[in-house]
Amino acid sequence: MTMLAEARALHVALPNQSAKRPFRAAPLIHILHGVDFAIAPGEAVGIVGESGSGKTTLGRALLRLLEPSGGQVQFAGQDITHASEATLRPLRARMQMIFQNPLASLNPRRSIAASVAAPLWARGDRADPRPRVLAALERAGLSGSLADRYPHQLSGGQRQRVGIARAIVTEPDFILADEIVSGLDVSTQAQILDLLRQLRRDMGLALAFITHDLSVVRVLCERVVVMHQGRIVEQGRCEDVFAAPAHPYTRRLLSAVPLPEIDPDWLDAEPEEAA
Repeated sequence: MTMLAEARALHVALPNQSAKRPFRAAPLIHILHGVDFAIAPGEAVGIVGESGSGKTTLGRALLRLLEPSGGQVQFAGQDITHASEATLRPLRARMQMIFQNPLASLNPRRSIAASVAAPLWARGDRADPRPRVLAALERAGLSGSLADRYPHQLSGGQRQRVGIARAIVTEPDFILADEIVSGLDVSTQAQILDLLRQLRRDMGLALAFITHDLSVVRVLCERVVVMHQGRIVEQGRCEDVFAAPAHPYTRRLLSAVPLPEIDPDWLDAEPEEAA
């Protein structure tokens, strides 16, 4: 099977500013240690692990928001490990990220329309972005009347939908979603997850979903990757890993977090039915 995004023997080391001494370079802290990861077109993969396990670093390296210190990253068959920003610019439209905290990731001085249009401007698109911005907002479940408002005027769920609209406005092939429902109430979480399922189905998106919520991974994703201390310790089909985890860390992770049986129709239920 041809892979859309792939990491091979990936290493990432970043400066440890807390250990920096005056007039000396900050020592490096090694975060990822030879990670192999791949996602196929249209596939949904859950990346799970405790805080500090390296899952967000893996996602950012896949999108080349971080430059690897070793190994290789490929996207659509192209080696982008050390590609320049000029080389990456045409690919940015095909790989997007939805951030955990939408209030922090949206410029408070930009209107919603300007924030959603930013990826179009970044790739040098000079056509009027407003029709595509309004279409993306509608696709994300928001009214076009919100386009001229500002982030502080929206609810948390609305801001997260703006983040989703910004990610899909360029019609990408791959989206990385980093803990995007962790700060939302349960009913809003269900709505956002249902939206992601619809977008995957309608747009044929590949989705890497970083989360602590293992029950959501089982419903939303076909495959799960378990990370611990910068390494992948287990991966496989969700039903196989959750039914019979092979690695001791995976077993501890599952035993520490309630993992209820979820009705597959839960995300499709109307609000009054889900109550």
